[in-house]
Amino acid sequence: MHIKFNSYYLNTIFINSLKPKSKMHFSTNNDLNVELYKWFSGFTDAKGTFMIVSPVKGFNFKFSIGLHADDLNVLKYIKDKLGFGNIYTSNNTCHFIVKKKEDILKLINIFDLYLLSSTKRFDYLDFKKAYCLYQDRDELTQVLINQILDIKIIWTILASA
Repeated sequence: MHIKFNSYYLNTIFINSLKPKSKMHFSTNNDLNVELYKWFSGFTDAKGTFMIVSPVKGFNFKFSIGLHADDLNVLKYIKDKLGFGNIYTSNNTCHFIVKKKEDILKLINIFDLYLLSSTKRFDYLDFKKAYCLYQDRDELTQVLINQILDIKIIWTILASA
């Protein structure tokens, strides 16, 4: 008897087992935080974007929520309650951006506890996988670069489909 394994499930098990070497701990115990993180997870399902940027050397990892400028107060609320990230405005749009290493770790902790429930979860899992591979490296090898670029290529293909 042959048992077929769905590669998605195996990949999910692998990704869920990834834990960054350096951890950031913050309180998720009180009811206010629980409700905030649940809401934030749902809001991210609708409006959040995970990005892997490859400048000349290495990679940068970013999270963004973009809204119309009329909704700037929503982003200010998110930044105030989470206690990290930055807000940028341009023309008729505003963005909540997270790009510091320690703040990305906080996001990983949030989304590992308060799961995204749309297809955005797959983007998050790939983002987390690439982030953990990159941050936990001993050196930046061509194999590692190719692994992260493969994730970016898959995102590009899926986005254009």
